[in-house]
Amino acid sequence: MKVNSEVCKLAIVNKCKEILETIKDEFEPRLTHDQAKQSLELKNWNLRYEETCEYTKPSTIERMFDCKPFDDQLRAYVYTDKSDIMIFKVDVQGE
Repeated sequence: MKVNSEVCKLAIVNKCKEILETIKDEFEPRLTHDQAKQSLELKNWNLRYEETCEYTKPSTIERMFDCKPFDDQLRAYVYTDKSDIMIFKVDVQGE
């Protein structure tokens, strides 16, 4: 099965559950628990771009998502193999 946006969003939410305290700390002032929990809702994540990264070995597909309640201050990057069948990395960053 090919990776799509919904599969990516689920992987992002799972990553956010793992690092919720880190997400809180990346904001000034620090996020409350209720504010940070907004990152755990699938509907809050929107795909911003998708591109094939030919410069990596092996080639990968990178997708960048923004979390709506935080505008562009909370982003997630999802990396899949070129065949777009397997997610091998999810990176969530506050900016």
